[in-house]
Amino acid sequence: MNLLAQRINIGGVVIEGPLKWEFDPAHPGLDQPQTIGDVINRALLFAIPFAGVILFFVIIAGGYDILTSAGNPEALKKGQGKITTGFIGFGILALSYTAAQVVGYVFGLGGGIL
Repeated sequence: MNLLAQRINIGGVVIEGPLKWEFDPAHPGLDQPQTIGDVINRALLFAIPFAGVILFFVIIAGGYDILTSAGNPEALKKGQGKITTGFIGFGILALSYTAAQVVGYVFGLGGGIL
């Protein structure tokens, strides 16, 4: 079963997409999606790095606001607020994922979204 898989054939070379379900000896439960938790877990492999990319662009936007503030304290605060909000949001995402992993480990919840 190739759930959410992409397949590209270029000159006889087949390239499989990043969402192809393959057997991984280190994570035997990921070979076939059994529950909605398996799909969510797989999506988190892409969501957290995507959030990092968004954080990068938020930092750039905040830095741009700071650079173009021209001494205006309101514009300077706006840029600082963007950067601070970006880091707080990414921190909440990282801490919530870590907390879910710790709770899953402590209570032995190996399946599901943990």
